[in-house]
Amino acid sequence: MKTAPVSCAALAVFVLLVAHLAWGATAKPLYTFSSDTPGGLVFDAAGNLYGATYDGGAYGYGSVFELSPSSNGWKETVLYSFKGGTDGSAPSETERLVFDARGNLYGTTVYGGDQSCDAGCGVVFELTPHTGRRWAERVIYSFNGLPASAPEAGLIFDAAGNLYGTTYGSYNCSTGICVGTAFELSPTSNGKWNIHILHEFGTGKNDGIGPLSVLALDPSGNLYGTTYVGGIPNCGFGGNGCGTVFKFTPNAKGSWRYSVIWRFKGGADGDRPYAGVVSDRAGNLYGTTALGGKNGAGCASNAPGCGTVFELLPNSNGTWTQSTIHTFAGYPKDGGLPFDGLVLDRAGNVFGTTHSAGANNLGTVFELSPRSTGWHETLLYNFTRSKVGFFPDAGLILDSAGNLYGTDLGTFNSAGVAFEVTLQR
Repeated sequence: MKTAPVSCAALAVFVLLVAHLAWGATAKPLYTFSSDTPGGLVFDAAGNLYGATYDGGAYGYGSVFELSPSSNGWKETVLYSFKGGTDGSAPSETERLVFDARGNLYGTTVYGGDQSCDAGCGVVFELTPHTGRRWAERVIYSFNGLPASAPEAGLIFDAAGNLYGTTYGSYNCSTGICVGTAFELSPTSNGKWNIHILHEFGTGKNDGIGPLSVLALDPSGNLYGTTYVGGIPNCGFGGNGCGTVFKFTPNAKGSWRYSVIWRFKGGADGDRPYAGVVSDRAGNLYGTTALGGKNGAGCASNAPGCGTVFELLPNSNGTWTQSTIHTFAGYPKDGGLPFDGLVLDRAGNVFGTTHSAGANNLGTVFELSPRSTGWHETLLYNFTRSKVGFFPDAGLILDSAGNLYGTDLGTFNSAGVAFEVTLQR
């Protein structure tokens, strides 16, 4: 599920504008991309930011970049430009890279690699730092469509150094039904990686179809994720199913047990979870659906509802209790279409973005805080036509001081902006 990338010419400009907001928050651009559409961000231990772009770079097939703070603002260094061949092409707009313990970066590209699929089936890549700020790219796995292709999301590590991810497509894509997979990549002593397909979606009764999101690990080592459609037959917009939340439970012999823990019904509980879930320390799950909710008015053409934020609480008998903790009302008072996931702070507050709606119909940054009377929403920022940009897609991260960082699709004169939102409690 690709959104239309923004394409402009090539020169990056740092902007000093700071937008003062209501509700005790300020937003400012850190870096403005002139020709690249950035995905999500990740910090290193020194406070530098890293990310990937869907397009741009030296060859137009995307790049991996570093943003470093300096006295003159944030400076971009392009670490690698994809060539569009076996090295990969087009990291997803919601891609977020991940570091290993040695400082190597890992990610995925939707296209490129093996040419069994049109434009390539996608790859998993590693970037290793060398002297002189040079990085070397290595493809550690190239998908061939049997059964997996088109990894639309990033990766996560477990404590043993294994990588986990999802693919949106598989060999059934030729029929118009991209069922998708969840996979594990395990390193070997000779430097290669072995793949294990944990599950191929759509193969069981009322199973989910088409995962678009990164997986999540809870404190007990269970894996969780979502599928964009599938689940209850004939449910939701288009009748392709309203999506699911699934779980992988590790077994003693190293295998995994798959289960669907929630099937969205398309009403008050939401429809089409584009993003994944996050787990708190108690093992509760939080996530978003891009559509649905109890409000009848839609934020997308002919689609019901503006999206939800949901909570899933585990019960002692292995079932889960779902509750919708916020329903987006859309323009002009609330956000709509939350395409990416959530981030939690230590106090249990939930932060996220909506792609559209808000006061200017250009997206929002929101906070949900637990209170005795339920969850309370605060709109921290309404995106405008300013230098901060608009239409955020890739979600947020928190620094140790509680500041939020993210990217959006840019201004009318740029292809993307990396921004910071500072909370003033």
